Amino acid sequence: MFKVGWYVPMWYDVHISTKKNQPGFSWKVATPEMTKIHEMNIIDTHGDQITKHIPKRKGTIDNIVKINTPYSIVAPKGMKFLFLPMPYADNFDFESTTGILDPAESCELNVQLNWNVEEGNVFLKAGTPLMQIIPLTKENVNMICEEVTEKDKKWINKQHFFKTHSFSPIRNKIKSLYEEWYQ
Repeated sequence: MFKVGWYVPMWYDVHISTKKNQPGFSWKVATPEMTKIHEMNIIDTHGDQITKHIPKRKGTIDNIVKINTPYSIVAPKGMKFLFLPMPYADNFDFESTTGILDPAESCELNVQLNWNVEEGNVFLKAGTPLMQIIPLTKENVNMICEEVTEKDKKWINKQHFFKTHSFSPIRNKIKSLYEEWYQ
């Protein structure tokens, strides 16, 4: 299991608190500047329209804890990625949801966590493994982790526009634009 794919670590320290029989959760980072530095909601959730369809274990809160990361995935044409909970985890306070990411549709690498603590405060330290990513291919894949380029920034903005400019985004158009952009 550990020789296939990669894991996504928590990228900052955070405390996440829940209260039994109260919806949602609260969170606290070391400095409020964290959200200003990265110009994004670093922790978010999904509304009931999504979460009501996801089966949950007993003792899991209704909300998904969504860890937004500054990472993106650029991959060869047609390659998709399987997102899985960490195998043989040391901690069962949370586990990522399972899903498939097609970078041609969305290159954002965000972690959706089922939160298994109905009451309490959990400290997630930077570096804590959150989920495993497995490329869906039979070929050997070498990951290259690099700083974002100007071309990458332009693509992220362009993709964001095409995903948000309409009430019904055109996924096939976004895919073809991605494939042209990263030929």
